[in-house]
Amino acid sequence: MLENLERTEDELATHASFGDVGVVLPRTAEVVRAMVDDLAIHHPEARRFAERLRGTALSASHRVLLDPVIRTRIQAAALAQMRNALSVPSGLATLLEVASASLEGDRQVSPLEVDAPEPHYLGEPPLQTLLWDEGRAEDFIASQYRRLYATLARPGIALGNQVLQEMPAASRTRLVEAESLARMVLPKLTPSLLAHVRVLAVLGRPNPDTPAVGDEDEWISFSLHPFFGAIWVSAKSLANPWVLAESLIHEAAHNKLSDLVVAGEILTRKAFASPELRVPAWWNTPGPDHPIWWAGERVLFAGHAYAHIGLFYRKAALLLERGEALPPGMEAGPLATKARKALDKSRYLLRCLMNLAGDELLDEGWELTRWLAGAVESIDPHPPRRDPTLSLLLERFDRETPSFVEELAKIPDMLASDVCVSELIRSFVGEQIAFANRIHALALEEGGKGPPPPYKNDVVHHLVGLAPMAGLLQETRRWVSDSLAAEGSLVGAEPSVRITETVVELVDHGRRCWERMRARLRVIQRTPGFQRQLASGS
Repeated sequence: MLENLERTEDELATHASFGDVGVVLPRTAEVVRAMVDDLAIHHPEARRFAERLRGTALSASHRVLLDPVIRTRIQAAALAQMRNALSVPSGLATLLEVASASLEGDRQVSPLEVDAPEPHYLGEPPLQTLLWDEGRAEDFIASQYRRLYATLARPGIALGNQVLQEMPAASRTRLVEAESLARMVLPKLTPSLLAHVRVLAVLGRPNPDTPAVGDEDEWISFSLHPFFGAIWVSAKSLANPWVLAESLIHEAAHNKLSDLVVAGEILTRKAFASPELRVPAWWNTPGPDHPIWWAGERVLFAGHAYAHIGLFYRKAALLLERGEALPPGMEAGPLATKARKALDKSRYLLRCLMNLAGDELLDEGWELTRWLAGAVESIDPHPPRRDPTLSLLLERFDRETPSFVEELAKIPDMLASDVCVSELIRSFVGEQIAFANRIHALALEEGGKGPPPPYKNDVVHHLVGLAPMAGLLQETRRWVSDSLAAEGSLVGAEPSVRITETVVELVDHGRRCWERMRARLRVIQRTPGFQRQLASGS
């Protein structure tokens, strides 16, 4: 099995069209160079930069052309020119002057590396990832970096002033440890992935001893498809080399696919916004940063990343079983579980894409999707017989249960004693119990076997107090999870469409009811009557 995984790793790292960094990166750089040539038709500063590039060695010119800021702004300028050839994109002249200056002298490096007093890198030369260092806060490239980030980043994640300064030694050490772990498990694939990352930044002032845990809305890492060659990790992820190694692999895989999309003919514009192709990401808790329905572009990017993550965890589990020395913090069992979740997601997404995509994929995109699906089959040749949809739904269901139970138990007694609040809580818990009994009844109709839910629908009318309600909710949701698990007997290996649709309704309905209840609680807390009651202490 390990030998098979190594062959798949080698294929992912060296495939002539979709893996080999020695092919993909030069192709990408030449696409950016062609954009400079197009800009040169109308803009003299682009013409001067194009002439400078022609007199520069390919290795140096490619390093500058693939600089995240230079490349992103050039691509944006080329797109703007397509719309209006006479317009001059803001800051283009200064940007290209900086890019030209970085090609002068003996040290021909990307603008982000110029004048960094002690640049720190991950990886081996010449394809290294720059870690942010001090001395970058005021120059043009750094300001452009900030502007691009502010334009493209996810809502709620502020860049702040902490990024463009010296990265503490402890943080650098943790990043090196995580990269070393990734290389220990995937020695061929890790360099191939990280070669597509030019900048790695840590957001937040890190405390390396703070565990990388939190609620489902907290983020660990992210990258931005329109901002090429850059990834960000949260400070809290630095405490766990396994979390950080997965983050590096995940985001580097996104960057690699971004390069493939730019350099090849993978996706049409329709893939980014087509209303016809929408794939549900059942494991996502809905929110501004976690949409449930994904367009074709996101399906491909996620399916690609999860295939790499699945390989990482599957191979790590086998290495531990063989007695290989890997950093502490993980055992073979949990690693195998993480591999199963990632591979189920990748297989599900790629199958949906192949079944639903129309003109969102170009010929090369179809070839890439089929190749990735084949890689997943090689990594996971004996998947569970069950369709992964139910398991993906239960992943979200299990993740949400602790937060529901904990928040319910934390509602102040004074608020919980309010008649309206009490009825809201009873309604929410009662509906969860009703869904559990409905699932059990459907399963029995279809020949399933297993114990019934622990409570009948009317039990909530006989309970008083938050603690009993929270316990009842927890036991009911645990029954649902255990009964529907792949190894459970209630629904067997092939759950019916009716049961799957009921679980979709349960998961979605539970979240919507919970959010409505929370909103109602906030309204009640702001009413004058409740404020008077709070002030009187009664």
